Amino acid sequence: MDQQTRPPLPPFDEAAAREKVKKAQDAWNTRDPEKVSMAYTEDSVWRNRDEFFEEREAIRDFLTRKWERELDYRLEKNLWCFTGNRIAVRFEYESRDAEGRWWRSHPYDRIATPSHSASAGGSGTSLVEAVAP
Repeated sequence: MDQQTRPPLPPFDEAAAREKVKKAQDAWNTRDPEKVSMAYTEDSVWRNRDEFFEEREAIRDFLTRKWERELDYRLEKNLWCFTGNRIAVRFEYESRDAEGRWWRSHPYDRIATPSHSASAGGSGTSLVEAVAP
């Protein structure tokens, strides 16, 4: 399998949506920016709170910065809903800062994967948006 095809692919049924969420959770919990970034298309567009960035290299840079300050990071994702090429995920993550204070956040993801996107075996942009309540 080439690096651009990452099953399960859309359209998603419940089992495939749950598998996709679990694989993402497992990758994020490695805290390996390279590994995590490879799960996203080269031309992905991300928003994290007030920060916007595009492309895999920017994702790697963001994750590197994130995990330098968010120590012992741990993520739990739960499928919220899905349809066709879209998955919504509720998740929480926790980490501690350099002073030993622990933090927990409860944002959610909305992920749209066009059926013609690289993650579906073609070329196109996927959108990932993390929003903190």
